[in-house]
Formats: sequence, structure tokens, C-alpha cells
Amino acid sequence: GHRTAKRLHELANVPTLIVRPGQDLLIRPGQSDRLSRLLPHASVLRLDEAGHGVIRQEAGRINAALLQHFAQADGA
Repeated sequence: GHRTAKRLHELANVPTLIVRPGQDLLIRPGQSDRLSRLLPHASVLRLDEAGHGVIRQEAGRINAALLQHFAQADGA
């Protein structure tokens, strides 16, 4: 029972990047969609062909997205 939806408003002013693997068998991709609805200010990196090992499967794309995300957050 890890439920944090009621506390997500605390992240309203925090730059947020959601990584959404489309083939994750452990955490349904729809949960990332739900999170993005609960955090409308967040950016979403959709990796439709990746699974639960997304960090290894898409390391280059994730690293590039994180660098861009951090640069934008530093500029804000």
C-alpha cells in the first residue's frame, strides 16, 4: 500500500521528468499516464518499446533527456 497521490501537490514547484516505458510488465504504463495527470507540470519521456529495464534499454535517450531536464531546471 504505497499511496502518495494525496501528497503529489507538494511537487507543484519541482521540475519533474516522468520516464514512461511502454512495455513494462511490473508497473503498468498506465500508471505513468496517471502520474502525469496528477502532475500536469511534469514532462513525460515516452519510451514505447522499453520495458522495466528502461534505464539500461534506453540509457542514451534517458541520459540526454535528463541533461536537458537539468539544464532547463537550472535556468528556471
